[in-house]
Amino acid sequence: MSDLQMGLVALGILLIAVVLGLNWWQDRRVSRKMQETFSAAGEDPLLGDAAPADKPVKSRKTPAGKAEPRLEPGMGAAAAESPMRREPAVRVVETDEQGDDDDEPDAGCEAVIDLIFGHPVAARDLLPLVRELHKVGQKPLRAFFRTVDGQHCANLRLDRDYVAMQIAVLLANRSGALAAAEWAQAWARAERIADQLDAQIEGPDPQDVLEMAQQLDGLCASLDTSVGLTLVPQGPQPWRVAEVLSVARDAGFVESREPDHLEFRDEDGAVRFTLSHPAPANGASGTLSRLTLLLDVPRSPASDTAFADMARTARQLAEVLDANVVDDNGLPLAEGGEGAVDAHLRRLYGELAANGLRAGSPRSLRVFA
Repeated sequence: MSDLQMGLVALGILLIAVVLGLNWWQDRRVSRKMQETFSAAGEDPLLGDAAPADKPVKSRKTPAGKAEPRLEPGMGAAAAESPMRREPAVRVVETDEQGDDDDEPDAGCEAVIDLIFGHPVAARDLLPLVRELHKVGQKPLRAFFRTVDGQHCANLRLDRDYVAMQIAVLLANRSGALAAAEWAQAWARAERIADQLDAQIEGPDPQDVLEMAQQLDGLCASLDTSVGLTLVPQGPQPWRVAEVLSVARDAGFVESREPDHLEFRDEDGAVRFTLSHPAPANGASGTLSRLTLLLDVPRSPASDTAFADMARTARQLAEVLDANVVDDNGLPLAEGGEGAVDAHLRRLYGELAANGLRAGSPRSLRVFA
């Protein structure tokens, strides 16, 4: 080998070392900037010692795997057919409000993809890129932003410029654990935004994300419980829809965003239990032969008398509608049995809280949806 060839080989090795060193320096620089830009999550029963957000890498590989569905309890086919609400990931506000927004990514149930923009980006330029961030597969997305002056925003404020954003991907809900394809789709959307804004992109290792999703899904499945009561007419004639709606509203129920559902809420507006019915063929002019009251335990605020309150309302409706009240097994609701059921529910409320899934909390409303 001539001196020229040896020199070229040495030069090539040197260039490779320089590139590797530059990549390592850029990774370290981005990691430091992310730690300065977004605050770390606090202690949480679901996080333990290691959450995916604590292990950022610049991996772009597509993970593999498939999630198993987790069905909503208590209402059989009626529950499984209930559509998932389409909540926007990005809410836009026109305001001169100062200070940080309270809402932020939940490391206990969301995996977070971070983007650091290559230059400040005006809200009106950012909006077209993030407008369609709603969900991937069956998992909702949420977006958060950081302004040039360091303010954390859960809403996109149109009068601000931004230097970073986060995309939070739900790890599990009643459709099952986050699937590999869903995570890959979320990462691809983040990459498209990054390409448009010359942004650095950071995210947890895909395998860590999928493992945490499976763990969360298993925990939720073990705690997912509901209690139902059904009203059936005592006579042969079904009820008219208009009559049922009038009686239900008089009993305190209000309209729900879910079709064919009404909600009974507490003084804070939280849903205690729901009233549902099969959709009549003729709409509001049709008839009904069954009504179902459902206490969705993880989604309702903890109460010492949760079942007793629902049973009292069911009997109130039954008296006006001339109906019988039966339990989940089709047996007549026994007088005085509410205490035993509520005692069991109190233990379940305690288990939910001990595992970081306090009943009726924002986290529980996300994963038990």
